Amino acid sequence: MECIPLITLHMRYTVPFLCALLFLCRTLIIMQWWRWMSVLSTLVANLGSILIFRWYLHDVKGVYGYCEGASVLDSHALGAWPVEDLLWMIVQPVSTSVLCCIIFDYKPAVLVLKPKSFPSTWRLRFKGFALCMTAAIMASVASWLDEDNELPLLVDVLWWMMPPLAAEWFVVGPYLQDFNAKILLLPVLISTGYWVFEYMIASSYHNSWHVDSALSLVTFVPFWSTAAISVDEIVYIFLNSLTAMLAMVIADVVFTYDRYGMRRRDVVVAVSPSRPPDPLRKALGAYIYYAWNIADIDACVDWQHVNDVKLSYQLIREGSKSFSIAAAMFPQDVREAIYELYGFCRVTDDMVDTCLTQVEKRKVLLLLQEYLDEVYNVPDRERSPFVIDSLHMKAQAKLGKLWDQWVTAYEANEHFECEFGQSHAKFVEDVHVAMRCMERIIRRFGLAKSEVQELIDGYYWDAEERKMETVDQLLVYCQAVASSVGVMCCRVFGISDTRTLRYARDMGIALQLTNIARDIITDAEEGRIYVPAVFFPTEGKRKQLIEDPYHDLAWAKSTAIKLLDMAEEYYYIAENFGIPSLPRDAQVAVLLASKAYWAIGAIIRKCLVYPKRAYVPLVRKLRVLVEVLFVIN
Repeated sequence: MECIPLITLHMRYTVPFLCALLFLCRTLIIMQWWRWMSVLSTLVANLGSILIFRWYLHDVKGVYGYCEGASVLDSHALGAWPVEDLLWMIVQPVSTSVLCCIIFDYKPAVLVLKPKSFPSTWRLRFKGFALCMTAAIMASVASWLDEDNELPLLVDVLWWMMPPLAAEWFVVGPYLQDFNAKILLLPVLISTGYWVFEYMIASSYHNSWHVDSALSLVTFVPFWSTAAISVDEIVYIFLNSLTAMLAMVIADVVFTYDRYGMRRRDVVVAVSPSRPPDPLRKALGAYIYYAWNIADIDACVDWQHVNDVKLSYQLIREGSKSFSIAAAMFPQDVREAIYELYGFCRVTDDMVDTCLTQVEKRKVLLLLQEYLDEVYNVPDRERSPFVIDSLHMKAQAKLGKLWDQWVTAYEANEHFECEFGQSHAKFVEDVHVAMRCMERIIRRFGLAKSEVQELIDGYYWDAEERKMETVDQLLVYCQAVASSVGVMCCRVFGISDTRTLRYARDMGIALQLTNIARDIITDAEEGRIYVPAVFFPTEGKRKQLIEDPYHDLAWAKSTAIKLLDMAEEYYYIAENFGIPSLPRDAQVAVLLASKAYWAIGAIIRKCLVYPKRAYVPLVRKLRVLVEVLFVIN
């Protein structure tokens, strides 16, 4: 069988695989310092370990062998070991780390971590550590006694790989029980599967290198192939990928420590006490400090903030599938702020909708107005406790009274259904958390009071059941309830340019018009009509829509198409002028949201009969995502 040089194999398989991974998560690594630092530290730690171990197996044990001509460069890293093999050593841990970046970024540690009791935490640490070290010691003793070099490769794999696994488990073991096992194992299995495939190609098909069969415990031949690989080698690849994955979990927990740690400000000062730290020094200092103190994370994390983010994530996931997928494209810190902003908009809208009378709705709006006034009246918002957490302080006496009145009225009403997956039994708690999240966003991003006020003013249309007479009134309503949110999102992105803010308002109008076009029937069932009166041929037609929403579906479809035609102009302006002016790490998410909502309109246009509620299938959303990734890049 012809011997293929290792460099040829790299160009055919290794380099394309690595380039594809880096393309998928380039934004994650470039925009978030802790990501590339995690990948780099994982590479450095694993590379040193792998280099020594592979040298030991090749030159000392004689496990590996290479065909003549495998090394085109005719040079060797250590002893008789081809230097081209180094690329495998580099790419293998990097590929696992990059896969973890992609997968963990959509399910970050903040969504699963929770406080733990001190005794059980340390018991779990020592159990895992003792188990790994016992396996390592037994394997090392057996290898030391094996003077004739007859034990299988698996023994050497265990004594070499178990100590780093033991160390990583001691650091992060207690937190693994909070993670979804599928999320943890997915990058390990993908990486292991690919590298097993490439090792089989290199050893069996191209005869570039081989493992001594006498030192293999079992040789594995898949049913779909004639290529073989040693089970010992599979275990080695799996443990190596597992080590890289645990290193990334440590990085994820470290980031949670940095993002939600209550001693974060002290760390920044400690890094550079004489002058403000530059980003690199701050990053290095914070990473080292938090990694060193990770065992104490429970005592130093702001668990209230962590739990608020969890609830906000649950609200957006249950309330809007399209927005939750789009929001996943933001960098993690921006995404969490968007979660919190959405949660406030969601629950405050539900506060108005769940009221049974106009009197109750007006009281809700008085509560929201008083809350907003109090938030912006606090002289030092950065250091003061949250307004919603101090309802019964003397300064917030009026707000506390309005809050108690709303809670009493809400609990007195009968609520037979759940609000987007949230039980009514905890809706009051959800509102409390959402208000605290909004105050946190106002403090952090400096939202203007007028921007939040516009949203609350939009609720008056529903509370007072105003009749939508003209298209101009419809556009005013869309600006109040949707454009205001677009402006606040821009503040989260760090944008203050008036032109870009104007484009954000156009995007809000387009999305809200699509919402109204989609929900003509479902809104009518709730007794709400947002279609302007000029779209109805007679007043009787409008009343008929309330009494029998399904009476004239042909009219509903033609009206929806008129609204979608209005939205098209705003979509065009927002996508061609607004989105390109956003920061690059926000463009994918915003364009994805725009395209997903535009797809809702396309489905309505294609349906023969107006659907009760049009939605975009998951497969189409994924196709839109791929298209957006290529458009942005």
